[in-house]
Amino acid sequence: MMKQRTSPSLKVLASIAAAFIALPLLSILVRAPWSDLGEMLSQKSTRDALSISLQTSVIAALISCLFGVPLAWLLARSRTRGLSALRVVCITPMVLPPVVGG
Repeated sequence: MMKQRTSPSLKVLASIAAAFIALPLLSILVRAPWSDLGEMLSQKSTRDALSISLQTSVIAALISCLFGVPLAWLLARSRTRGLSALRVVCITPMVLPPVVGG
């Protein structure tokens, strides 16, 4: 079995993409007020905001899995004519910017 070599241009593009993800996260970690963390977490408004964020993300993930997995299976396995319109509806949010979609 021969091992394929990754082209240098692909490595450069992957490094740039990784930097676009890592640098903002590192910037947040460096600038975060770590000395005030305990005080911030003891405030009710902060705990409420974290709770709402966690609940929202869990509910969104569950809804996505509940509808997304069967829909993906249906779109991948079935060759019905009407499903092409459904495929367009599913892909449209990824293609259009949020401002255009409303």
